[in-house]
Amino acid sequence: MKKFITVIALTICVGIISGCSASEKTITCTLSQNTIEYNLQATYKIYAKGSVVEKVETVETVTSSDEEVLETLQKTVEEQYKNFNQLYGGYTYDVVNDGSKVESKVTIDYSTLDMSKMASDNTALKPFVNSKNRLTLNGAKAIYEATGAICK
Repeated sequence: MKKFITVIALTICVGIISGCSASEKTITCTLSQNTIEYNLQATYKIYAKGSVVEKVETVETVTSSDEEVLETLQKTVEEQYKNFNQLYGGYTYDVVNDGSKVESKVTIDYSTLDMSKMASDNTALKPFVNSKNRLTLNGAKAIYEATGAICK
């Protein structure tokens, strides 16, 4: 009986320890797109606790020999993130155009982002959030994979 209790106690301890370490997950998605006008290289790091996304860090680099394409892209990206941040909060971003490339670094903090409002405003997000309007890890992965990213 004592051995049985010891085995059960060890099993519970291992389950708790592995459950805690497994609850924090990071998935990295990468995307590469080449067109006539530009080349895009992107990395998206998705940080989750359990099945819920806590934060996404994005680095997107677009190179082009056409300065007008880069200027338009820079303006569009800055306006988009500024608008998202005003509407939902949670966004920090930096967009730099050095004349040959535009690099945007974005962090989305889902603990401060109003995901309920975002999901309400964008009904296409509904399949990717749970009943508490939190973005799920599988949902985030599916969104990035739909753009052509490869997630590991």
